[in-house]
Amino acid sequence: MSDLERGFEDLPGGGGPPEGWQDKVLARIETPATHARWPLALAGSTLVAAAAAFALFFALRPAEKAPVPRRPAAVQRAEAMFERLEGAVHGLVETKERAYGQLLQARTEAERALAEKALEDAKKQLEQVQRQLMRMRVRVPRVDDGKIAVKCDPNDPLCAIE
Repeated sequence: MSDLERGFEDLPGGGGPPEGWQDKVLARIETPATHARWPLALAGSTLVAAAAAFALFFALRPAEKAPVPRRPAAVQRAEAMFERLEGAVHGLVETKERAYGQLLQARTEAERALAEKALEDAKKQLEQVQRQLMRMRVRVPRVDDGKIAVKCDPNDPLCAIE
C-alpha cells in the first residue's frame, strides 16, 4: 500500500480535510520561514580571514630600505680627478724608472744625452703632477652638522663632558 492510499484511508468519512486545517495553514503563513544561516557565516568568516591575511602580509613585510644618500657632484669630480692624478703619478714613476735604466745602460754620449733628457722630462712631469695632487683639497660636508656626539652616559662620573 502506498502513502497516497494510506492518506485516503485516514480521511474522515466525508473525504474532506480534517477539522481545524485552516488554523494550521494560517499559523504557518504567519511564522516566517527560517533560512539557513551557514552561507552567511561562511562568507563572513572568509572575509575576516582574508582581511587578517592581508593585514599580516603588509605588517610583516620588511621595511623599505632608505635610499643611499648621493654624494655631491663636486666630491665625485674631486675623487675622479684624484684617481686620475694618482694613476698619472704611477705611470710617470714607471717612465722615470725606465729612463733611469736607459741612462745606466747608455754606452755612447748620444745615448746618454737622450736618456738624461728623457729622465729630466719624466722628473718634471712627475713633480708637476705631484704639485697638483698636493694642491687639490677636497672639502667634504660634515654629516653631523658640527655637533659633538657623546658616546658615554652623561651621568657617568668618568664621562668628563660638562
